[in-house]
Amino acid sequence: MSIDGNAINCDGIQGGDRKDIGVAVHEDESSAFCETMLGLAEFHIKEDPSLDQPNQLTLRHFRKIYKFPTNDNDDEVATFFDHADLIVSEGDPADVPGLTNFIRLVFNNKPPKTWDDRENAKRWLLQYQNKKCTGDKFAVGQTVGGRWVITSQLTEVKGSCNQGILFVLDKMNGERCIMKLLTSEAMDPGRSSREIGILRRLSHTSIISFFDGHLPCTVTERHATPYLVTEYCDKKTLLDVITRCNQNEELIPEDFVWQVFESLVSAVAYLHHGPDNALPGTWDAVSHRDIIASNILCTLAIPTSPYKFDDCFKQSPYDYPVRIKLADFGCAITDSEMAAQPKPWWSLPAISGDYEPPEGALPTEAADMYQIGLVISLMYCMTNRPYKDIFTAGFLYQTRHPGFAEYTSELRTYLEMCLDSDASQRHKSKSFLSRIQSARRLLSKTGKFDNKVERRFPTNGTGK
Repeated sequence: MSIDGNAINCDGIQGGDRKDIGVAVHEDESSAFCETMLGLAEFHIKEDPSLDQPNQLTLRHFRKIYKFPTNDNDDEVATFFDHADLIVSEGDPADVPGLTNFIRLVFNNKPPKTWDDRENAKRWLLQYQNKKCTGDKFAVGQTVGGRWVITSQLTEVKGSCNQGILFVLDKMNGERCIMKLLTSEAMDPGRSSREIGILRRLSHTSIISFFDGHLPCTVTERHATPYLVTEYCDKKTLLDVITRCNQNEELIPEDFVWQVFESLVSAVAYLHHGPDNALPGTWDAVSHRDIIASNILCTLAIPTSPYKFDDCFKQSPYDYPVRIKLADFGCAITDSEMAAQPKPWWSLPAISGDYEPPEGALPTEAADMYQIGLVISLMYCMTNRPYKDIFTAGFLYQTRHPGFAEYTSELRTYLEMCLDSDASQRHKSKSFLSRIQSARRLLSKTGKFDNKVERRFPTNGTGK
């Protein structure tokens, strides 16, 4: 942004008097600061001539009058960067040149009030640099990595661990897949490499399948966008299924609840203990830490359309023809990393507060088991968000929960085991898996799942 000092100054506006709106100027406000703010105002006035330009302007009033920039509008922040000449200081971090000057503009020539304020300003700059570096590389129609053709963007999916979700076609076989754009190395050092590294070595029927990933050079491409590609799941998320059934006031069939239960425990047992043939001490355990309903995907195991819960061929004596897939490993961490670089749990990638165990979001098997219990409780209680006091004694026996009257006492018993407030009392996933498999077989053979109401899955899906 260039500013013409003859056209704009801090004492008045040439070319006609403007209405004075009573904007005060701080004594320590420099002329350069005023010129920058007035220049930004001039830019907006050119865009919208109906705007009235004040004589003098600080960012506080600039934000009030023009609503720019704000935490909630990245486009306006990007416009600010495009038209502001930030001055680079010696004390600026290497990844965010101009940070000191930007903070001064954002906080009206005063130091930021909190550490979070400073971090938010820093993140704005990093996101802007990431977008400049990426350009249109991930635009619809582009081919990424010589293999993945971008067909569309999934705009309704948001998360702290991704920069966007794209639908892509594999040029090798024409299959539809999902591309997840990750945070740059400058924004979150080591986070993207951790997620790709973990997913790359996993292979389990109840865990999302990994196809490809790319990590830019952490030295020369710190602002570039990493990505990973996974399978496409065509029946949306478990949260979508739960939400739709709740809206229709329909209780999800108990045999499907058991299928979800077994699938998730099986996935966690694999993450923490490895495949059945893994030698003792050779498996590097993975704590997922973010087992929430929106990170659990559904995909058809047998292509039928539309698919009915009942009255259809099942892939096993106890399963519906749909697979449950645990996805999104952006908050996951391995035991080896924790051993090499011990971290308090609050310094790890943040998880949803609704799913935080009583002991905190620790990278442990017990924490993953607790989150499984919360997911199952959504179907038991017919709610979209877990209850905060669900681990208290007798909670699941309250008659207001639809599952109390409609589901078996066996399901409630195993659900209670997962939701024990004492992490040391929660069962290990491998032994727990054997127990719920046996209980599920017995309930099915004795006809406890008969005469269930027909259900359908959503017809469109996603993966991440």
